[in-house]
Amino acid sequence: MSLPKKHEYWNHFISRWATEGIGGGFGPTGRKVTGPRLRKAKELIWDDQTFWGDILLRHGGLQVTPECMMCDKALYDHCLGNFWGMLNQTMVERGIL
Repeated sequence: MSLPKKHEYWNHFISRWATEGIGGGFGPTGRKVTGPRLRKAKELIWDDQTFWGDILLRHGGLQVTPECMMCDKALYDHCLGNFWGMLNQTMVERGIL
């Protein structure tokens, strides 16, 4: 999977979380997504082909930037939701959240 594209989408979604409060969430115990927890999660998902296959292949992220994808609101919102949903699930499964 394209390393530059993984960085591009990771940075885009994490930036929106940090600056606009879009994304993030809580685990079943009430623990909140934080920067340190995201750093741990990033190590876990960085080589996860299923995760990145969904974001970059299924949603067409290899062909467009996240900003270009925003022109198709439904596609972008679905990609954003999958990013956070899969990331949060990984964090819960691994005891980070």
